[in-house]
Amino acid sequence: MFFTPAGLRHSGKFLRPFTAIDGTYTKSKYRMILLVACGIDANDCVVPLAWALVPVENHDWWTWFLVYLRHCYPVFEGDDHIFISDREKGMATAVTEAFPTALHFYCCQYIIDNLQQRYGNKVRPLF
Repeated sequence: MFFTPAGLRHSGKFLRPFTAIDGTYTKSKYRMILLVACGIDANDCVVPLAWALVPVENHDWWTWFLVYLRHCYPVFEGDDHIFISDREKGMATAVTEAFPTALHFYCCQYIIDNLQQRYGNKVRPLF
């Protein structure tokens, strides 16, 4: 299931060219994954743009989600639009497929967590 309210779709052209995407597990008997896309408005407030419930978080479902997001927010197809995410497998290629001209970056929090996990606590202050 993919959700994006009409009021949010109409506000898409007024948002900053920045979208954060992420997925998380839901706590229910169905064990679905919640995929979310959020933007930032002119008042620096986070705005939920779209969300979806999918069975697994993988390349195919991220591509499906991002294609629907592109359909609902065609303004995101510009060269200067930025997507930020964690380093989930399949997400980087899905962003490139759905938005070929957009830029895709990783969140610094996830990068430092990975470095700390690999090299220990002494790395965090250096980052």
